[in-house]
Amino acid sequence: MFGRKRQEKILIVKAQGLGDFVGADAAFEAIRDAHKGAQITLATGPTLARLAKAAPYFDVVWADAALDAADDRKRLVGRIKREKFTRVYDLDNSAESARVLRGLKPFAPAWSGAAAGASLRYAPDKSAPSLDAGERFLAQLRVANVRVADRAADLRWALSARKDAANMQPSWYGVAKPYVLLAPASEEARRWPAGQYARLADALKEMGITPVLVGGVEKQAIGDHVARRSASAVNLVGKTDLLQLAALADGAVCFVGDETAPSRLIASIGCPGLMLIANGGASAHPPRGRAIVTVTANALEEIRVEDVMQTLRNAGHLSAATAGLNGADGQALPPGGLRAAAS
Repeated sequence: MFGRKRQEKILIVKAQGLGDFVGADAAFEAIRDAHKGAQITLATGPTLARLAKAAPYFDVVWADAALDAADDRKRLVGRIKREKFTRVYDLDNSAESARVLRGLKPFAPAWSGAAAGASLRYAPDKSAPSLDAGERFLAQLRVANVRVADRAADLRWALSARKDAANMQPSWYGVAKPYVLLAPASEEARRWPAGQYARLADALKEMGITPVLVGGVEKQAIGDHVARRSASAVNLVGKTDLLQLAALADGAVCFVGDETAPSRLIASIGCPGLMLIANGGASAHPPRGRAIVTVTANALEEIRVEDVMQTLRNAGHLSAATAGLNGADGQALPPGGLRAAAS
């Protein structure tokens, strides 16, 4: 009808990086709040698609927006031109997303990001200490006059997706409560040694707690390695999608992991845990606002299994286990396992 105002169309580019996707949770919410009534589209890659489609922030999800190849970037440039977006928020801030902006010149929409030529350019201070993802997005969106809540990532919205499906339950994998998630890194330099994870798995099993290895397909080698060294561990590495991992996190006693993206997703569900960090790590930013403790050392191999177990006990994450797997009155633990009993 003549005179009808065209709906505002917003694009968010977040094509890669589970850890940064988790860290962008508050930014996604802020963009949604800043553009009420707008159609908000997320351009992402296939590995993040299911998680993104469960989020309450996006009306449309483009799940084929991997930007590594020139043809993929060219296709995205064409789609942006056809859709006539009012504004683009580049939360990848990568060399690849900067090339997408260059492909839109000279008629690019308003563009929030670190790329040269962005109309709402965020220029990070390279001399300042490194920021975690949430802090970076807060600073970036401030330039675009979008106020981001300074809060921890909270992805509990992921638990409502497919919640009644059988494959969202721990029993689907033969996992009985209580259980602890173990999330080793794939890169050896950032990983607590496989032998230590195996000994931790055995120590947990001796307490009656099932150790469960988790992570993406890129971590299958380390998952198989730990599982070979410990018959106690249930190896689910590469066997869950991100929504299933979120569901497992919701029922876990706690988690133990290196500084990995799965650890950040698990923490964002509200699962307490312990992160193993090497001193001086440039990206060492444990999740904020959660019941997360850390054990640090100059080299990860210096951290003993006894140190990890004692830290978990001191934090109260295993407090119910020290009193036995049943309550003082002999009754079974409540839903949620040891974490629920300890709260």
